[in-house]
Amino acid sequence: MKRIFLGWQKPALLAAADFLFEQYALPNDACLSGVAIALPSARATRRMLEVLVEQAEVRRLPLVPPQLVTIGHLPELLYDGPTHVAGRLARQLAWAAALDDIDSGMLRHLTGDAEAAERKAMLSSQRLALAEVMEKLHEDLAGHGLRFAEAVAGVERFDASEAARWRALAAVQSAYEARLAKLGLSDVQLTRLEAIRAATCRAEREIVLVGVADLPVAVARLLSHEQVAERVTSLIYAPTDLAERFDRFGSLLSDAWCHAELPLRDDQLVVVDRPGDQATAVVQAIADLAGEYAADQITVGVPDADVVPYLERRFEQFDLPSRYGEAVRLSETGPYRLLVAVAAYLDGQRFADLAALARHPDAQLALSAAVGAEPSHGPGESQQSGELNGGARVQSAADGSASPGHRLAKNLRSEEPSQTRPGSASATGSNADIDLLTSLDTYYSEHLQARLAGRPLGRSPAAQAVAAIQKQLDRWLENFSGQRALSDWAQPMVDLLLAVYERQNLDRGHAHGRLIVEACDKIHEILVEASQLDAHWAGRLTAADAIRLLLRQIESEPIPPVPDQAAIEILGWLELPLDDAPALVVTGFNDGFVPSFINADPFLPNALRRQLGLLDNDRRYARDAYGLAVLLGSRQRLTLIAGRRSAQGDPLTPSRLAFACPREDIARRVLRYFGREVTPDRPTAVPHGLPAGARKSGFAPPKPKPPEKPIREMRVTQFRDYLACPYRFYLRHVLMLHSLDDLAEELEPSAFGSLAHDVLREFGADPDTSLLTDVEAICQRLDADLQRLVRERFGRHRLPAVDLQVEHLRLRLGAFARWQADWAARGWRIVKTEIEVQGEQASLLVDGKPMFLKARLDRIDRNDFDGRHVIFDYKTSDSGEPPEKTHRVNGEWVDLQLPLYRHLASALGIGDSPALGYIVLPKDLKKITGHLAEWGQDELDSADAIAKEVVRDIWSQKFLPMKQPPPKFTEEFAAICLDEQFGASTEDDEEI
Repeated sequence: MKRIFLGWQKPALLAAADFLFEQYALPNDACLSGVAIALPSARATRRMLEVLVEQAEVRRLPLVPPQLVTIGHLPELLYDGPTHVAGRLARQLAWAAALDDIDSGMLRHLTGDAEAAERKAMLSSQRLALAEVMEKLHEDLAGHGLRFAEAVAGVERFDASEAARWRALAAVQSAYEARLAKLGLSDVQLTRLEAIRAATCRAEREIVLVGVADLPVAVARLLSHEQVAERVTSLIYAPTDLAERFDRFGSLLSDAWCHAELPLRDDQLVVVDRPGDQATAVVQAIADLAGEYAADQITVGVPDADVVPYLERRFEQFDLPSRYGEAVRLSETGPYRLLVAVAAYLDGQRFADLAALARHPDAQLALSAAVGAEPSHGPGESQQSGELNGGARVQSAADGSASPGHRLAKNLRSEEPSQTRPGSASATGSNADIDLLTSLDTYYSEHLQARLAGRPLGRSPAAQAVAAIQKQLDRWLENFSGQRALSDWAQPMVDLLLAVYERQNLDRGHAHGRLIVEACDKIHEILVEASQLDAHWAGRLTAADAIRLLLRQIESEPIPPVPDQAAIEILGWLELPLDDAPALVVTGFNDGFVPSFINADPFLPNALRRQLGLLDNDRRYARDAYGLAVLLGSRQRLTLIAGRRSAQGDPLTPSRLAFACPREDIARRVLRYFGREVTPDRPTAVPHGLPAGARKSGFAPPKPKPPEKPIREMRVTQFRDYLACPYRFYLRHVLMLHSLDDLAEELEPSAFGSLAHDVLREFGADPDTSLLTDVEAICQRLDADLQRLVRERFGRHRLPAVDLQVEHLRLRLGAFARWQADWAARGWRIVKTEIEVQGEQASLLVDGKPMFLKARLDRIDRNDFDGRHVIFDYKTSDSGEPPEKTHRVNGEWVDLQLPLYRHLASALGIGDSPALGYIVLPKDLKKITGHLAEWGQDELDSADAIAKEVVRDIWSQKFLPMKQPPPKFTEEFAAICLDEQFGASTEDDEEI
């Protein structure tokens, strides 16, 4: 085995390319087909190929590329592997099934639950979670050349009490291997161990390791075989004078690197506070480059992924193009989230889950199209269909092909990005989308159903829309009922994805379409694997459990963004040594990220890892120390940024690598990190072509515009809103904005009050009830009306909290009955309820012009003894305050509702000066009573004067200022008004 030190004068991959051309290329032909090149990561292999192509062009040589593999896939080139290798789904199911093959005594050592182990009654989710743990342990140990059984002796020396648990793991591993063997499948890790044991390795090509500083033990053993070693060359990215720090494979010697000093200069280390400050410091470091490097010559390293969102926002603010290879995980894509939402809905058909599914952006488009016009074919059916790898149907591509390599994603493509197929919804949504979602929120806020059973309640437009949504979802999911083998659920899932996405235009060149297509491709792969499994694997599952099981296998897979040479690359720490950008900025230079460490592993704590020869914290330190040494030695410009606090505000410690320096420098760096020094809160300059953005958000609340029609009528309650805040009055009553959501878990105060009003309206509408003085009779009537309205409005499957609130209302109505009986005994009877006054029935004359008044009066009572009238308003708020407290604050009018009722009296035929008051039903039952206002004529005249001033301001279109702090009953406009939000722009903001 040969070791070649490349030095740090050139980027690693460029230096490796020089070696390959010099060593293996012929004078007129760069034929590298006889070479296999192994690199640490998939990104490095892609970049290596790009470098070889570029260098072949420079050298004017025709290139026959070598075989490029990651170090993890190199072993399969060294022996004759099995034909049928178990995929990730098969492996996890085999591990889960193996738990059933060991006796309960051993199982108890793994679960810690003696009773469950005795019955072997672990839930499938628990069993799968344990299977994942064992799969990870299996890969970890096998990578270091160990089976579980071979680790038992080392575990026993470390902690004898743990030996029984590891013997149980060994038994499960044997059962796992037997399960796979029954199906003619093999595990790639165990196959490698068998190749090492049998010494059947050979190399058909020259093998070149490039920058592989952390070679797995199992791979090292395969490369050590006498028929392989002589054909292996390790290209070590380091100068020759560091040769004593590497073993014969080019791997790191931990002790040598753990005690090595690193030539980090103080000016290369920047200390800031939070992640946002780190992002600012990155932009400042780029500004300091003064335009010397193009975007594709700058890389940003992110050991701490939590910094990435802050970084991307800051880059966007400064118009810095960037590309983060780990930006999107499959679990964040539309198709994945769609299946998650479907699984949640299938679990219990809860209304919240139905609404979440209908709100899924892609489901919205499909629902809008389907609800607006009946589809010409059933769910998942199409005029063209193919086969899903030998039996399961799947829509085929336009040419009708159905090859084994066919992918679902291939069906989801469009001819032109700008075209829309007939009958499809546009990608930006439509009025139908808005109407459907509004209907869902409206229906829920009115009925508060926990789940839908049968038809939605009522016949309102909202109920009809919900019924249409429910009907379409039932069509999509008609094949998702019951329990089946996992393999039988693959096709219904394919049909569902096609039903949702077949009408959409999806173009790989556009970000949205590309994400959907890539996600569907990955989901299709796991569905194909599931469809090929033996029908008895994993038992019989519900559709929801099957969906979750399948998605669990692929949730963390990344979907890399489109390559962009004009973008600054954002990479993880381990990718940086082989990156070839000359300028590098690294964030998150803190302990726990650089170097990383593991201490609290339930099976493999750090001390046991060291005992077994596995990757331990010393090895991690050595790996990261080497990585930093590479960056210090090979980069023209390097900045390391350390934070003092995490995004959650937790304190961080600096990287230990910052203190791998002479002792006299350590104290200075400690003081610098924990001292008061901070970097500027904003970059002072950016290079040409990278302009600075705004200091603050440019968003400001929209300025009021004149109403399209003059306001000639107002509800008496609207005067309160204007007095509270003219701007919010404009939003609510001129623009007619209001909030609507389905977040309620109980009756909102307004809904609780509405229910109480409806019960009391029913009571007062019957002339006989207003004469009742028998408390029990009044209670019976109120109770009957309450039960009927609750049943009609909320159905049988209402939220549990609603029943509790109904009982609270029942108690309040009982206390009201006592007051009502006493009130009737004094000669008062209800003459009208829920009286609507509108149009030109009543007005307030202002400067010779009328402002027509609208109102709905809850109740008018007349005294049979003296003919007096009183206008009552029901109030169900918990406070139960009298009119004086709600209408005036410190002697100033804040609400004009009751005083303005006087102007409605003549239209109602009850005289010019009826009494005004509240009937309050607060939480305190002792305070339920009637309150009559005691304002004198002067006070009422002052109220009229305020009302006229409000009218004048409205006619003058005076809808400013916006009052701060916001009135307590205007929370729905907080987002528009930027209530208590940082960054709202003002006219005097300094622009940069």
